[in-house]
Amino acid sequence: MLNLREPYAPFSTTTFEAFALRGTLKANTHFTTPQKSLFALRACQDIPHHTCPHNTQRNQRPNIPGSHPPYPSGRLQYQSSFYKPKTYKDMEEKTLFKLARAITDTGTDTVSSKGGTVTYRITSLKRKLVNGKVVSTSTPSCTLGSASVSWATWGGVTVGDGYLDVKINYSENTGSSRSTTLTFDQDGSGNKINLTVTQEPTLEYWEIRFNPITINGVDTSAFFAAATNISGESGSMADGTRYKNWIVNQNRHMINVYIATIYPGNFDMLSWSCLDKDGNAFSPNYNIPDNQYFTIKTTGLGSYTLKKISTPSVSSGTLILSSRFNPTKKYPLDLNFYWGAPT
Repeated sequence: MLNLREPYAPFSTTTFEAFALRGTLKANTHFTTPQKSLFALRACQDIPHHTCPHNTQRNQRPNIPGSHPPYPSGRLQYQSSFYKPKTYKDMEEKTLFKLARAITDTGTDTVSSKGGTVTYRITSLKRKLVNGKVVSTSTPSCTLGSASVSWATWGGVTVGDGYLDVKINYSENTGSSRSTTLTFDQDGSGNKINLTVTQEPTLEYWEIRFNPITINGVDTSAFFAAATNISGESGSMADGTRYKNWIVNQNRHMINVYIATIYPGNFDMLSWSCLDKDGNAFSPNYNIPDNQYFTIKTTGLGSYTLKKISTPSVSSGTLILSSRFNPTKKYPLDLNFYWGAPT
């Protein structure tokens, strides 16, 4: 017989059994508790008092103030002096947001002058913490919070696992250089990312054609050679039109003209003309240089002539004139003249 008034011996696992006289097992409960836990066991109401001395003993126990009252008849109960269920008041909840681009991101971007759709990948996370532990993670979407511009429009967002792929549609720039700041707002957090976008205008290629001027009907092409910034592009202008006519584009942006030191006399030496992609003459915004040896004059729309004034007293391969073309909406060109062959 279990005497509840006697001190409990240390134990780690105890099995309590209560049986009814009816021969039916009413409860067989297994408890695992620390050694110093305080337990109280009371019999089931269905067990007659005369068959369960524990009930009789407990029901006769006086209700002394400050002590346990008589146990009400009822169920098998378990009480522990150390057990205290957590309530919502004991829990600390936090929600953390993150919105960021790549670590190497500078907050700026340059888009193609031709336009198109650009996809920006953004890290977007929302973490819910309870008592310092992450209990849920999600990926909040975002919207374009900045004022819309006609040439940079929202193209939608794809939500991934911890990231967003945001699409911006850019139109072709046929005017001047332009820029805008895009602001991406994360849903539910107030976090923002600013991205400054710059778009240069679309540039067109154009053509420059050189023409050595004859002296008394004699072709002087052999006195001139040309080379570009592209490796291997160089040769005499006497070789047909191969080294006389050049396309100026994003790859070819510099032409050097070499004048033979044995050029005979002071004459109009060389002319050239500027044509757009459709073959029409245009003004290339040319800053015309000159010095005591050579001058350049305008002879028509986009047409110029180089004239020799005196023989340069410089060594062969010396740069004598340097100039630059800055045509509107077209690729720029550096045009340089050298006295003598390149060294």
